Amino acid sequence: MAYKIELLAEKLGDRQGATSILHENPSLLVIAKSVFNYRVENCQDDEDLSVRLRPSGRRTRDLRPAVSAEDSEERPVLLSQHLDQMSAILKIYRSIKHASLDLGIAESSAKQALRKKTPVKGSYLVNVDGRPSDPLQNVLTDQESRISISFFCSSNVFPEDRSYTAVGTLRSGGLAIKVRIEPPVSSNSLRYLSKILSLANSMIGIRLANSTKGNERNIVAVYPITRASQHRCSLYACLIVLRIVEALRVDQDDDDESTSFDIKVHTDSNYVWKLCGSRDRLVELGSYYTSAEMSEHLEGPQSSFNLDIYHPLARTFSRLNGQPEPTKSKLRVVKHTNVEILHTFDGIPLDTKGFKFVKGLKTQAGKAARWQHEREHGKVVFSP
Repeated sequence: MAYKIELLAEKLGDRQGATSILHENPSLLVIAKSVFNYRVENCQDDEDLSVRLRPSGRRTRDLRPAVSAEDSEERPVLLSQHLDQMSAILKIYRSIKHASLDLGIAESSAKQALRKKTPVKGSYLVNVDGRPSDPLQNVLTDQESRISISFFCSSNVFPEDRSYTAVGTLRSGGLAIKVRIEPPVSSNSLRYLSKILSLANSMIGIRLANSTKGNERNIVAVYPITRASQHRCSLYACLIVLRIVEALRVDQDDDDESTSFDIKVHTDSNYVWKLCGSRDRLVELGSYYTSAEMSEHLEGPQSSFNLDIYHPLARTFSRLNGQPEPTKSKLRVVKHTNVEILHTFDGIPLDTKGFKFVKGLKTQAGKAARWQHEREHGKVVFSP
């Protein structure tokens, strides 16, 4: 599949256009490579490549009304990281049965995930030909919803980590988190913003004045646990976001089975991104019930991992992505949720506006850290 995208991108000079052609005509994914090469290479310069690659329609009939339940089970399906990005396809299966065997889930669960477009172990099952997996899907789609929420996390400490700062200086930390409901924005999705803020109120502790703008909210708070450092504050910011999401989903699961959540947690810390950027690795670490078990599978000095934060973060990340819990655990696995931890620059434009956004969050976190430091050292603080 990647080969076909690269060939189209080279021909068009546009990778986005290449993925768009495959998205509009998924049958190209299953034709022979030799046939695909012939059709691309024989396209004239004055001919539209997207038109050239469309099926001719000769000797074909529209069999969609006659598709039976038995036939639908033999249709190829894709495993993709995102529903709307053909370039994120991981595997192609001959049928939903083969997909369920490879993923290690029941065939009925795989069919439900395909029909409801809910994540399976962090990825999505999609029909190759784009047809509904059953005749009722068009009706169900209107009743279902998919909520996409992005969290942009930043942190800071005071006094800042500088070469001239004395070793052993007591520091205070601050957190700044931007919560954004991604388009399409509806009244149904916006109501989750107030729930997130309410949960943050009860879970973070001391919060400072926050700004409100349309589909975005800011959470600015002090770092509430011990040994404040840039690394620990950044790691904790991601942990608290995952805990807020888990509390939100556990509260919703019983009432709203049809709503799925796509959560992206962005961090501006290279330290956190190196620890959490690999989804499979983080899920694996989250399968260990105790931090001692987890530490046996880490390379390097344990002090560099901040296990008192890293272990609960990995455990929460694993539950949110639907992974089975250890036998000793009494916590619930969260369904219909897909969570990723990304770098901030994966979610913002790399221009002056984007850099200003990152700097603004870091400044807010710094103000919270300074406020807390002055408060802890008995200085007069008139307002947060």
